[in-house]
Amino acid sequence: MFFRNHIEDLIDYSLIRYKSYYCGDNLKLYGKYSTEDVMMVLNWSSRELPLNIGGYYEKDDECAIFVTYEKNDNRSESTRYPDAFIDRKYFKWMSRSKKDLSSNELQSFLNCKDNNVNFHLFIQKSKKDDDYYYIGKVTPEDPQQTTIPGKNGIDLSIVQFKLKLDNLIDEDLYNYFITTIYEDVE
Repeated sequence: MFFRNHIEDLIDYSLIRYKSYYCGDNLKLYGKYSTEDVMMVLNWSSRELPLNIGGYYEKDDECAIFVTYEKNDNRSESTRYPDAFIDRKYFKWMSRSKKDLSSNELQSFLNCKDNNVNFHLFIQKSKKDDDYYYIGKVTPEDPQQTTIPGKNGIDLSIVQFKLKLDNLIDEDLYNYFITTIYEDVE
């Protein structure tokens, strides 16, 4: 009986630990994933090209949001979104440019309380990184119609959200993202 109790405790502990890391979707919290890995784990067709994802992609009640935290000056102005952590619980995130509150592709974000879409946030520090960290599930909140600079000084419409993280981001990972690394860019 003594041995059995220890085994049951070990199993219970293992299940709790598994649930704390795997968010119920076979995605390990703070694990590193390529866009291809995410597509596979979420059971998306291999015919989808990672290059066509363009920041976020939704299919079958799953939405993966991919963010490059540090944008270099070589990117066009219309893709240098000011995405950033507000704190360890909230992340400021922008939709694609030329979108507004009536855009069809944003309706699942805008009506997230009424649908069953799971939103997953993946962040890489810079384009030099091949993979993204899985930050966890998020809930889009507080949509704001705004603009960002576009080509030739023409403002482009965009929608800004606060993404509420289901789990506080690990403090070390949070500090890694918010600390700017200055490097010579050729």
